[in-house]
Amino acid sequence: MIDFRNGRNVVAFGPSRVCKLRALNFIAGLFVCLGAMLAAPVAAQQSVGRVIGTVVEEESGQPLIGATVMIVGTQLGARADLDGKFTIRNVPPGTYTLRVSAIGYAPVEITEVIVEASGEKKLDVSMTIEAVQGETITVTASAIRNSEAAQLKDRQEAADVRDAISSETMERQGAGDAAEAASKAVGVSVVEGKEVVVRGLGDRYGNVTLNSALLPTPDPEKQAVPLDLIPAGMLDNVVITKTFTPDKPGNFAGGSVDLQTKDFPDKRSLSVSVGSGYNDRTTGTEGFFTFERGISTSPPIWNEPFAREFGTQTPGFTTDSAVAQQVSNVSTAFPDHFRRNSKDGRLPGSFSASYGDNLLIADRRLGFNVAYRTSRSASFYDDGQINSWLARSQADSMEARAQYNDTRAVDENFYSFLGNAAVEVTPNNRFTFSYVWNKSEEWEGRRVYGVAPGPVFDDLSRTDGFLDNNVLAYTERSLQAIQFGGKHVLHEKSRFRVDWRYSRSKAEQDEPDHQFFSFEQYFPSDEDPEPTPFGITTANTAPPERFFRFTEEENREFGADVAMNVSRRILLKTGYLEVRKDRDVEQDSYVYSTNSLGAFAQTGQFEDFFAPIGAITQSGNFLFINRRLSRVTTPRDEYTGTQDVTAGYAMGDIRVTDWLRLVGGARYEETEMTAENGFEPDSNGYLGGSFVSYDWLPAIAITVSPSTTVNIRAAYAQTLARPTIREFAPFGSEEFGNSERLFIGNPDLKRTLIRNHDVRLEWFPRPGEVLAVSAFHKRLEDPIVLTIRGAAAEQRFPLNVDEGSVFGAEFEIRKRLDQVSNTLRNFEFGANLTLTTSEIDLDPGRATDLGVESSDRPMFGQSDYIVNVSLGFNPPTTGTSLNLSYNVFGERLDAVGTGVSPDIYEQPRNLLDFNASQRLPGGLKFKFAISNMLDERNEFAQEWRGVDYIDRLYGSGRSFSVGLGWSL
Repeated sequence: MIDFRNGRNVVAFGPSRVCKLRALNFIAGLFVCLGAMLAAPVAAQQSVGRVIGTVVEEESGQPLIGATVMIVGTQLGARADLDGKFTIRNVPPGTYTLRVSAIGYAPVEITEVIVEASGEKKLDVSMTIEAVQGETITVTASAIRNSEAAQLKDRQEAADVRDAISSETMERQGAGDAAEAASKAVGVSVVEGKEVVVRGLGDRYGNVTLNSALLPTPDPEKQAVPLDLIPAGMLDNVVITKTFTPDKPGNFAGGSVDLQTKDFPDKRSLSVSVGSGYNDRTTGTEGFFTFERGISTSPPIWNEPFAREFGTQTPGFTTDSAVAQQVSNVSTAFPDHFRRNSKDGRLPGSFSASYGDNLLIADRRLGFNVAYRTSRSASFYDDGQINSWLARSQADSMEARAQYNDTRAVDENFYSFLGNAAVEVTPNNRFTFSYVWNKSEEWEGRRVYGVAPGPVFDDLSRTDGFLDNNVLAYTERSLQAIQFGGKHVLHEKSRFRVDWRYSRSKAEQDEPDHQFFSFEQYFPSDEDPEPTPFGITTANTAPPERFFRFTEEENREFGADVAMNVSRRILLKTGYLEVRKDRDVEQDSYVYSTNSLGAFAQTGQFEDFFAPIGAITQSGNFLFINRRLSRVTTPRDEYTGTQDVTAGYAMGDIRVTDWLRLVGGARYEETEMTAENGFEPDSNGYLGGSFVSYDWLPAIAITVSPSTTVNIRAAYAQTLARPTIREFAPFGSEEFGNSERLFIGNPDLKRTLIRNHDVRLEWFPRPGEVLAVSAFHKRLEDPIVLTIRGAAAEQRFPLNVDEGSVFGAEFEIRKRLDQVSNTLRNFEFGANLTLTTSEIDLDPGRATDLGVESSDRPMFGQSDYIVNVSLGFNPPTTGTSLNLSYNVFGERLDAVGTGVSPDIYEQPRNLLDFNASQRLPGGLKFKFAISNMLDERNEFAQEWRGVDYIDRLYGSGRSFSVGLGWSL
């Protein structure tokens, strides 16, 4: 074992963790060595340049596979690959003319192509499908402007309604992870910094894919994939598809988010960057508390027959000394880790490195890219609030049930690795491989304390009760995916193409030895000047608890698509998809009895409570075991579940005329779900369920293009939303440290059918610019909602209700300002606005039964409005980039009130970020950023009689970061 010490914080890592750290150090060193090894080859290439680009069909935007690109007057040339891309290597410096030809298309000559020593010229070439014999189209060379313009071009030519955030935009706006990147897109908001809500529809109504393969989630409660696990630096683009076409999985309504990892580079590349920063709430703050991490699993003695036998019936006393000693041994097997250690908030830091190349080996092209990133961060606040309010129908104001101060400190380490490779066995056959691994480690210390008057305590006449809740928790999340694929063109003229992929991905969340400790005390008063002893009572506080939970979800997916151009205007596609999802949740919970509080009753120190654990005292013939430990886990605390989806589709993409395009077809999906808890099938209390559905999902989309820069789109599709395995599993789980919040699964849930209607008008006046207006309507049949059951306890329970609807509109503009004034020629402006309203309709009588205030309410996570604004300054010659971005969202439903109590809404928060970068000599780049400049706090509130009552309130502080990078 090795101890890493930070002040009084001690974290013990076993051999496996040491091996991982050594491996990470090896990877960092490897990148440094690569830089030295590449210096000589790079110097040898300084005298020549290259020409790269893409050849596409002008009308359809599809790649022209096999098109020939030659430099006139030389023997240098290349052939376009499966994606229409070409690379001409070893071009001496000079000015050239390129000739592009393909059978059946008018040749294109591009003049004034300037190639510099060690430089790279990028070109996009469009070819007309109706060639006039002998006619050659001549154009002047122009470089591809940037990846943002390329994304808008892809969006313009797509068959569906989509939005995308390019890596260029991510870098300019300082997005650190995929969640931050997605939040810049129109119609997208991010909940809790990681869960994406598209068009007001949350995790159940969307999906997240990595390079088109569905991703699992490590979250034990939700379907949402935590996008904060994916660093923005590993992504080329984040594409949000908002309308369904049959070649996509049908389980979404709001949007499908595809995370596209870094593509294979066109040339050798090597980059390294380091960064650090400062947060005005966290960095160097005194009182930031941490703790010694607990054990990884429960002690082996708890698996012994004796421990299993007494389970939750641990005896408090006995006349048998052997039994007393056994109970004492079991209860003292857990080490005492519960203590807070104060320190100063640590300085954040990051390191990243990437290397890629594109090689010719025996006339076969090999491309690969590897990237590694690690970072550490911290967050802290000590002025948070958590309150509980009681509403009475005749009262003008709400009564305070509890008013707490909230202090929370979090340390987080993050690691990620990406590897991509592709090889072209022949010009028409390519095989690909990718591997992604991400991991986060989070240490959380939290204290919620304050006055808890009236109903919280046994003595209802007292209003001076003090309750102190403490949580120490370590959480480890990981996500990894392996993908294989192939692209094969069997007939170039018809572009008969077969694409296939196989992926296996796994998400895990490990929560070992979470520790909870809650106690109470009454304040001194005039009538009773002496404070009462510190106490732990089951009536007022939960007993001290140690909690273990492990969640694992694994996806295995195979898909194949076949496409063929029947003619130049008709594309037919068909395909097959099979996805297997396995989910396993295990948890174990132990509580301490409080027969005798000993010294703790006078001091209130955790150490005094744990010190005499297992002490055996004797009175007469009885042996008493103090501070004994009981296992409160039951078979129902674990569950397993599976989901099998088999799908097939057929669709056509028909360009009826130069201005009219039709895309339509249908998808068939067969779903089978099973879930069961830990009880044996034949034992009392067994719960389990199965679910089967067979669904046809039709879709049709019409695109009218009155000009080459304008699209008018209309689409209709039927999609579905399945219950999550967690919602479907007959499993009751408590919120850790709060036995009153119980989530109970429902094996009788049905899937939701959604009818989607979309229209969009979009205008692309120039490359990199867009103006768009969209409207959408969704009708949900049998939507699943989270309701509240139980009078004494808050039991959250999912069930189907009759119907729901979502209406919305989106407005977007991205524009360079040179047309406004020449002095603004280097400025770029972007803004988008989303207006959404949603409603879940309940029968009034059913609403009363469910304990909700109204028979209609909005959907969880839906904001009435979302606004994004950005202003960038990017002069092309100086290497300077400045960007100011602003975001605000309308209030969104967080929790449903019970009885007459109003619902709880997350309140609007204004976010303002600034990012700057500057290229320096020698391939260096300096970066500077300020995040959350306005430092508005996160607020959740209930409105009663026109007054807002705060439910939760906390802040995150302003963050300042600097970075220095070097690239080859």
